[in-house]
Amino acid sequence: MRNCSVTCNIRKAAAALAAAAFCVLFSLPVFAAGTGDSAWDVIAKAQGESGIRPQEADAWYSSLEKTLKEKNGVLSENRYTEYSKIALAALAIGKDPENVGGYDLISRLYDCDKVVRQGINGPVWALIALDAAGKKQEVTAEYLRYLLERELPGGGWNMTGNGAPDPDVTAMVLQAFSNHRSAPGISASINRGIRVLSSLQKENGCFSGYGSENAESTAQVIIALCELGWSSESPMFVKNGISVKTALASYRLAGGEYLHKKGDRTADAMATQQGRLAEAALWRYENHRGSIYDMGK
Repeated sequence: MRNCSVTCNIRKAAAALAAAAFCVLFSLPVFAAGTGDSAWDVIAKAQGESGIRPQEADAWYSSLEKTLKEKNGVLSENRYTEYSKIALAALAIGKDPENVGGYDLISRLYDCDKVVRQGINGPVWALIALDAAGKKQEVTAEYLRYLLERELPGGGWNMTGNGAPDPDVTAMVLQAFSNHRSAPGISASINRGIRVLSSLQKENGCFSGYGSENAESTAQVIIALCELGWSSESPMFVKNGISVKTALASYRLAGGEYLHKKGDRTADAMATQQGRLAEAALWRYENHRGSIYDMGK
């Protein structure tokens, strides 16, 4: 296999797509039919305390099969995170992502050139999906190398590879690294990333991304900590007596939805998705149920 970190000529394209890629990854409902839930909603429900109702899972899966058939198995030519997140959701409801209506979602993640085309999100979520599916492939080392090469001086990551580390991106890379701590360079990179995240935490316990404190950044840090076996109330993540867990709760509305920013008048779809994913990760961590990506456990 070609070394994609050397041969893929994608840096300019990745930088141009970077900001949009993050929003696309979490904000788009994948299927309008069936329940209308996105893959992230399915994962949060299935892996959380209450679980997902069989009729919800069945409706979402039927919609997935229909969509794949209509698109001849091609969900996107440029955003391979589509295959990763939908594979994760299929696993979360006990389905085989290698055979969804006859289509293999996992095999798409073996194409390094196409996976990294959208930038850092591609290999991050490909690693997470491959690990969840129990697939140890040669391409795993390529993705780990790609991410290590894009670590910023002093630790952490962002979308462009220039400037200051971003908490969302850093937290997602740490999630992807969590199952690979014995691989060369990964453990030290994780330690640097943890220190960076601690330094980025605000005095009110929250995290800021793209110019403002927000629920999504705070939620991603919590998920990363849970994946690495760290308490969200660890002293490194408590500022002025406020833990990152308490900080996330400050965005939560009475009905379970989340605000994007404090002071917003209405709930935000992306913030709610990520807040609920963090809730599921916390519940699993605190109840010794394993990773949010340990599907079916």
